Amino acid sequence: MYRATVKGKSVIVKEAKHASDTKKNVGGGSLYLEMVYLEALRGRPGIPELLGAWWDAARDGPHITYVVGDGGEPLGKGPSGVGTQPNVMTAAFDARARDQPLALAKSILECFGSWASDFFQDDFKAQQFTMDAHGTVFMVDGPVVEPDRPLGRAIWRAWGPPDVRESKYPFVAHSCTRDADCPFTKESHSCRGAGTCEPGARGAPEARGECREDVCVRLSEKTHVYDVANRPWLLPYIAAKAADPAAGEFLRSLIRLAGRGRPDDRPSFRELVDRIDAFVKAPVPFKLGPKACLYESEVIQSNKRRRKAFWDYASVSFTDLGHAGGVLVDGVVQRLCDDRGLACWQSQVDGHGKDVPVPAHLGEEVVDRTKNNYGPLTAEDVDDSGSLDILDGEFPFNVTRVHQALPPKVFAFTVVEDAWRVVESLYVDGGRADDPDAFVNASFPHGVQRHVQRLAGLQFVPGSAITRSQCDRALRNLDEFDLIVDAASLATGGLRDLAAVLHGLYDVEAPRVATVKPVGDLSVAPSLRARALEDSWCHAEVYAAARSKPAFRQGGFFRARDV
Repeated sequence: MYRATVKGKSVIVKEAKHASDTKKNVGGGSLYLEMVYLEALRGRPGIPELLGAWWDAARDGPHITYVVGDGGEPLGKGPSGVGTQPNVMTAAFDARARDQPLALAKSILECFGSWASDFFQDDFKAQQFTMDAHGTVFMVDGPVVEPDRPLGRAIWRAWGPPDVRESKYPFVAHSCTRDADCPFTKESHSCRGAGTCEPGARGAPEARGECREDVCVRLSEKTHVYDVANRPWLLPYIAAKAADPAAGEFLRSLIRLAGRGRPDDRPSFRELVDRIDAFVKAPVPFKLGPKACLYESEVIQSNKRRRKAFWDYASVSFTDLGHAGGVLVDGVVQRLCDDRGLACWQSQVDGHGKDVPVPAHLGEEVVDRTKNNYGPLTAEDVDDSGSLDILDGEFPFNVTRVHQALPPKVFAFTVVEDAWRVVESLYVDGGRADDPDAFVNASFPHGVQRHVQRLAGLQFVPGSAITRSQCDRALRNLDEFDLIVDAASLATGGLRDLAAVLHGLYDVEAPRVATVKPVGDLSVAPSLRARALEDSWCHAEVYAAARSKPAFRQGGFFRARDV
């Protein structure tokens, strides 16, 4: 591929010269299909103009050469495939994002909208897109034709079915019982594997492989809507660079809409463009978004550690150290995962196991496992946690494994409660009807042990007791948390505030949360209560130490700072 001049007009010439490129020149080959893309979408925004093509004779047979209008320089440069190297954007793109953010965002959305309903681009990188001197964005390399669309069916009839890769992608229905049953796109697009995408990039749930109601969620235009909201070099880059704060916050509102977990909840590209046009005609007053409001809140500003790390938080870890608190928080986390389409690994989900996962191929050279193998998922693929956003549940707390499982920087939080409240909540939540004394005797022969053993990095074994050295390790591990919340305060605003923090980290408004019912009193023999609390000595130490930490907060902590 090279730039040339024809009758004073700059053009781009693309050809296949090598013997290894022979398949590109036959019917249905990649160069043929690129010309189909250019001709089928001729005249649409962001589609280079096809000016002509011809056969070029060569020793190993004729080769196709075609010419398109010059769409300018690439938007930036990043990894050619999988990898965590960030895309470096050009000075021209940076200036356009700063000075004309809405015009640039509109051009990108119009470009995607031109092809995303009939084509799919899984070779997703900044080099695939260019920008000319007028700020118009083009996609220069032809995407895959979706085989279930009219154009795709016409190609099937003319040149036969697409290769195995395309037919294995979920353009059509695949039955499933869990997410791991569903195929996933190239890992440079789906970001499914750990270390396959730059920091901040996230693939749509259906691109990673998502099972809903026993059917794999299909790829569609809405998959690419998610992409523009979750690639750091697309809408997030423009919003961050915008010199006009109102324009930047407006683009973040589009990102929130486009980044919803369910495809049906995302707007189309046309709807996103219409929103930009409406804003340009009648700008709304500038208002801080959820993440900016969270940063300005007292809960962040009152703590040096949270304030310093805030803009670098890339993932969330919740370790359940209570009972009633943990059950409630799990619901908040699950709602966030569903709303944002996050990759969440949760101990309560079948197949996720009861230990902090370690991604496959950790420390090895990262390869795109879907590039050359498009068959059924291997056992390793099924068991691999992959690239995660959130780790949630009753995992033994292992600092090393947490940081292996999640991208940095991790926002680690927990909920603690006093030992007797754990006993009461287990009795009430379990719907126990047996004698309270018999329940405490049978369930707590060594007091409350489960949560402190988990904090010490141990799997809980019923009937076991924690040692002094293990308790000391649990106490040290409290320093790893960015936020510690008292479960008793969840009923007085704590759960609402915790939801605001977690959703705020992902720049979305928190939903309403259920009213928390206070845990009722459990009446047992005084000597039995005294014995259970005495045996819970380590739990008592952990609870007292947690309350003394700078990370500790009670309910009602998400409020604006006093001015």
